Amino acid sequence: CTLRHLFKWWFLREDNDPESGEHHLDHVLANVFMLKHYSKAYVEGDNRPPKSAMFEMWLDDFCQTFDEKAYLERNPDIKAIVEARQAKEAS
Repeated sequence: CTLRHLFKWWFLREDNDPESGEHHLDHVLANVFMLKHYSKAYVEGDNRPPKSAMFEMWLDDFCQTFDEKAYLERNPDIKAIVEARQAKEAS
C-alpha cells in the first residue's frame, strides 16, 4: 500500500488519491508510521522475506544515474525497437 501510493505520486504524478481525496504522500507517511509502530508492538508478526543479496545489488543499481546508452547495449531487443522508432521519425 505504501509503495502503491508513493509510485502513483512519483511515477504517475498523481497528487491525490481518487478514493480518499487525500494526498498520496499523506498515505505514505501514515503507512510508514503504522509499520514502525507495528514492528515494535508485534515483533512476532514480522513476515518480511529474508535479506536478499540480489535485491541489494538491484537497489544499488537503481540508485545510479540512468545511462540510456549502456542500458540499450545490455538490452538489444529494446535497442532495436528504439532504433526502429528513431528511423521512422527521421523519415
